[in-house]
Amino acid sequence: MQLNPETVTPEAGSANSALSSRIPLLLFLLFVLGLSALASAGYRWFKNHEVELAQDTLSSIADLKQKQIAEWMANLRKTPDLMISGGLLAYTVERWLRDGKPANEDADRIRKRLAVIREVNELASVHLIDREGRGVMTSGLDIPPPAIADTLQALQDRSVRVTGVHRADGEKPGETHVDVIAPLTVEKDGHLMSVGALAYHIELANYLFPLIQSWPTPSATAETLLVQREDDQVVFLNRLRHRPDAPPLRLRQPITGETPAARGIGGELGIMEGFDYRGVAVLADVRRIPGTPWIMVAKQDLHEIYRPVRHAGWLGASLALSLNGLFGLVIWHWYKRRLTTLAFSGARTEARMASLELRFASVLREANDIILLMSDSGVILDANRRAFETYGYPPAELIGMDARRLCETAGCDSVDAWTTPDGKPFETLHRRADGAAMEVEVGTRLIASGGQRYLQAIIRDIGERKRAEAEIRALNANLELRVQERTAALEQAIKEQESFSYSIAHDLRIPLRAIDGFSQKLALNCEPLLDDEGRRLIQVVRRNAVRMAQLIDDILRFSRMSRCAMNFIEIDMNSLVREVFDEVRNEFPSRSISLDLGALPAAHGDLALIRQVVVNLLSNAAKFTAIRTHATIRVEGGRDDGHAIYCVTDNGVGFDMQYVDKLFGVFHRLHGIDEFEGTGIGLAIVKRVVMRHGGWVSAEAKTDEGASFRFSLPVAPAPGLPPPGQVTPAKTG
Repeated sequence: MQLNPETVTPEAGSANSALSSRIPLLLFLLFVLGLSALASAGYRWFKNHEVELAQDTLSSIADLKQKQIAEWMANLRKTPDLMISGGLLAYTVERWLRDGKPANEDADRIRKRLAVIREVNELASVHLIDREGRGVMTSGLDIPPPAIADTLQALQDRSVRVTGVHRADGEKPGETHVDVIAPLTVEKDGHLMSVGALAYHIELANYLFPLIQSWPTPSATAETLLVQREDDQVVFLNRLRHRPDAPPLRLRQPITGETPAARGIGGELGIMEGFDYRGVAVLADVRRIPGTPWIMVAKQDLHEIYRPVRHAGWLGASLALSLNGLFGLVIWHWYKRRLTTLAFSGARTEARMASLELRFASVLREANDIILLMSDSGVILDANRRAFETYGYPPAELIGMDARRLCETAGCDSVDAWTTPDGKPFETLHRRADGAAMEVEVGTRLIASGGQRYLQAIIRDIGERKRAEAEIRALNANLELRVQERTAALEQAIKEQESFSYSIAHDLRIPLRAIDGFSQKLALNCEPLLDDEGRRLIQVVRRNAVRMAQLIDDILRFSRMSRCAMNFIEIDMNSLVREVFDEVRNEFPSRSISLDLGALPAAHGDLALIRQVVVNLLSNAAKFTAIRTHATIRVEGGRDDGHAIYCVTDNGVGFDMQYVDKLFGVFHRLHGIDEFEGTGIGLAIVKRVVMRHGGWVSAEAKTDEGASFRFSLPVAPAPGLPPPGQVTPAKTG
């Protein structure tokens, strides 16, 4: 018997199964995408790092080469052997040339001097040139002297001049040199005059080219180039690492090209990428050599620079593929195990569900409530055992019966009578098979299964409950009547007690006034006849009569505290405490009493009763500080959990805390009447008033150190208390 079918669609199960089967694929794709993104980001970072490192290295090497070439050029101009103006050689040359260049001792002296200069400076040759720029003597290789124009310019400027890179007639292919022309000057008539010049022939293959071609770090493609502009061409001055067949000054390229050398000639300097003279992509640092027309290009092939990047890329790609494959295998293994687990779990779940259905059906059959399953037209389709027992119909008759036959009340001609708009249970009458009516509580709900609508009803026989409720109502009515009778009797007794109290108080005051009056008259008329003891006794009688009258007034006031009407308002406790303190201080004009008043929260209560509380507490504080030269009363307050808390502290005599439980009782005193006056009712009144307001009161003290009294009042209407401005009626008891 299945009375609570669930709506389960095959589409939903298929969707869940499809989603579950896609989860491993989604996980694998997410892992691949994440790993690919991480590898790509790492590759880009490493590539940028390597390029920056190569740029820094290339820039450092270019700085070094530029500095070395500049220093080499500066040394050419600053060689001490060149600075020979005014020396003995200059005068010897001047005399020899003036004498017509004879073959004499001056010629031998000059020839030896040239040989020494050539050997010391490791030069290929040294030329002696006259003032017309013609060579007149040579030491070393038979190489033509520098161009006449360069020599005449040096003689005219009287300064060392370095010629451009060139190849002289008679030199082998690939051999290039520069000439350093140093003028020889003598002083005549106070003026320097050029008499000739020395020209040093410097082979670049021995000096400059090794300096240029060396590279401080291992590299298969790096090299340094020197170029200069001749007409509209870029001329490569040194030997080329990758073109050994092209000697210096042989390779020329158009100045309009996009090579780093051409761009440097055009004025573009610094780090750049481009294609070199081979057409290979390179990273180059282009610099200008100061004091020369030369452009220096330090370069390295990008292919070599990117080699670590490519290696790292292949390594990263291999690692990523390996990780992807490994993760794929893990996911596949996990998915296969999950499928196997789900298969076993599904079988166990089906078995468990079958067992649960059997248990559920058994529970429904044996339930104490009646359970019916009906079609949407009201035909009973199924019922539990309790239904057969309660209605008295056999299963064959009840199953298939129109449920409306079970209704006893009017309006059961429709199946809608079995439901309520809000779906809550309702009470009605049903009819048994023997025609007897029974009171039942019916709860129904509509359910759907397989595209059909059904009505499920849970019915409870409430006849016993109704009979019990009737008995309880009867008992409550009887109890209420008895409470009213008892209350009336109690009110009458209280009224009689109150009348008796006033009568007793009135009757007691008459003799007390008589005792006090006659004692006073006796003291006035018979004073001469009385000794000191007689006069003392008369005063004792009068004091006790006054105390007895005060005690009667306090008792009446205490009894009224629980019966008087209360008018609840919001009370300004700061103003109330100041007003009461002024009154209390006026009662003791000869004493020094001060008030330390903190910020007090407002209270909610009856002003007259709360005023009585403040009066009693401040009066007690003033009374029990009589032993102090200067009495201090401190009043402070705060809020806690919806209540205003107030504390009255004094520096009086205090009391022993072991008697604190007697402090708020009627007629309980902790000090003798001969020490401090009073009736012992003041604190009892405080407690009764505070408790009527829904608060509490407590006390703390130390003997001879003072006492603190705390009490609470509501800051807003408390549960069971009226709002501000509303008056509560006086109690009868």
